[in-house]
Amino acid sequence: MNAKRTYSYVLLRYRHDPVAGEFVNVGVVVHEPESGFLGVKVRHTTDRLWKFFPDIDTDIVKETLINIEMSINSSSYLWARNPIEQPRDARAIATKILPDDDSCFICAPASGSGVTADPTETLNKLYSRFVGRYDDRPREQPGSELRT
Repeated sequence: MNAKRTYSYVLLRYRHDPVAGEFVNVGVVVHEPESGFLGVKVRHTTDRLWKFFPDIDTDIVKETLINIEMSINSSSYLWARNPIEQPRDARAIATKILPDDDSCFICAPASGSGVTADPTETLNKLYSRFVGRYDDRPREQPGSELRT
């Protein structure tokens, strides 16, 4: 049986207008310090964002999300080589990449935590819960069910 270890996570958000404060979750960062795990999963599509904010530049949003993902992944590599400099939790890590300012990409103000034996699986579950679950899913038309 795998031992469970403590992890923390933070949601990444796209905030179209800092004054309005409306946002859409676009990713999640998970950090499990005992094993040195640092994982990030971000949205790679902009359909949902475009539905909320039709005037967004989808190319810039996609490029920025890829850059955020690459920055956090490269941080994971650097901290694995020098664990003394590793931040204490997922939010501290994410705010090194996305500082608290008036930009469109921000971290949620609070982070969460739990225990896990598989941080990669936990990352995927958190992404599904907070980001992916709101993606459009094909739906059957009413009355299209098979009748016997």
